[in-house]
Amino acid sequence: PSAPPRRWSPRATWLEADAAELCPGATVVVDAGGGSLPTAVVHPLRTAYREALRNSQVHAGGLRPEGRVTRCIAARVRADEVEVRVSDDGVGFDAANIPQTRLGVVGSILGNMDSVPQGGATIDSEIGRGTTVTLWWRR
Repeated sequence: PSAPPRRWSPRATWLEADAAELCPGATVVVDAGGGSLPTAVVHPLRTAYREALRNSQVHAGGLRPEGRVTRCIAARVRADEVEVRVSDDGVGFDAANIPQTRLGVVGSILGNMDSVPQGGATIDSEIGRGTTVTLWWRR
């Protein structure tokens, strides 16, 4: 008989560890319940999450005079659904016109989450008003 598919515990300590590594000082709130997540969901979710953190760290500060950006990561993780939001109050960008050359956004965030059945991502941003990346999956 074949082995059951690998699953990850939704304790989701990787959400906090990745934020500490890529966006030190960000506020991280994780509400993790019982059960486990399919590995096939966690890998693309984590790749998209890490890219959202990197993008916030690299791009959100932009030309802000004070140079300080507030970042907040909020996650709800259950065995049958996940929602992760990476928000900042940085410089923002025109999310309605994301160039296909923005491979981090188009490939690593949107593409990874589009590859997950019943998963997806949205990017809400406006110049001067910050950015929120929402990643989700529902069984």
